[in-house]
Amino acid sequence: MLTPLFIARLAARDRVRARTAASVPALLTFLVSLGALGVLVLVVYDTALLYNLGRLGERLPIAFGAAAVLAAARLTAARLSTRSAPGLAVTFLQRALRHWLALFFVPALAVRYGVMFGTPCLAAVAGLVPAAAAGGYAVRDTLAMDTAHGSKDGTGARHERLLLLTLVLRLGCAVLVGAGAAYAVTLLMPTTYYEATLLPAAAAFLATAITTCGLLDATGRRAVLTGRDA
Repeated sequence: MLTPLFIARLAARDRVRARTAASVPALLTFLVSLGALGVLVLVVYDTALLYNLGRLGERLPIAFGAAAVLAAARLTAARLSTRSAPGLAVTFLQRALRHWLALFFVPALAVRYGVMFGTPCLAAVAGLVPAAAAGGYAVRDTLAMDTAHGSKDGTGARHERLLLLTLVLRLGCAVLVGAGAAYAVTLLMPTTYYEATLLPAAAAFLATAITTCGLLDATGRRAVLTGRDA
C-alpha cells in the first residue's frame, strides 16, 4: 500500500532531472548504486528467503560493505556536475535504462521463476520484450531531441537517418565490448545460483558499454569539431 505512494513521490522529485540526459560519470555512479543494492538483495535472498539464517553471520560483512558503497555512491551522485552535454550514445543509454527499469518490473517474477521451472525460452522472451520496448522508446526520445534543430530548414529527415546510423554503429561496438566483459565474468565467477553470477556479469556489461559509448561520443565530437575547423 505504501510502495506506490513512495514511488510517486520519488518520480515527482525526479521529473525535472529526467528531462536532461546523464553524463558518463553519473551513469557509472548509478550503476554502482544499482550493483550495491543488488548485493543487498542477494544477501537477503541467501539468508531469509532461502531459510538459511545460519549464513547471516558470514554474510553481514558483505551487507555492511554493500550498504557503505551504496551510501557513498548516492553522495557522489548528488555532487556530480551536469554542465557537460552528453553524446548521442550516452543519451540513448540513459533513456533506455530509465524505460527498462520501469518496464521490467512487470514480468520480473515470471522471468525469474520461468528460468528455474522449465520454461527458460519463454522467460528469455519475457525479458527481451521489455528491453526491446525500452530501446525503441529511447531511440524515439534521443532522435527527437537531437533532430529538433534540423526540422526547421527541411533537413530533419536526413539528419535523423544520419543520427540513427551513427547511433547503431556506436551501440554495436559497445554491445560487442560489453558482451566480452560479461562473458569473462561468467567464466571467472561460477556460483551456486545464477543470480550471483548474473549481477556481476550485468554490471560488467553495462559499465563497459557505458564507457565505450562515452569514448565513441567523445571521438565523434572531436571529429566534428576538427572538420569544422578545417
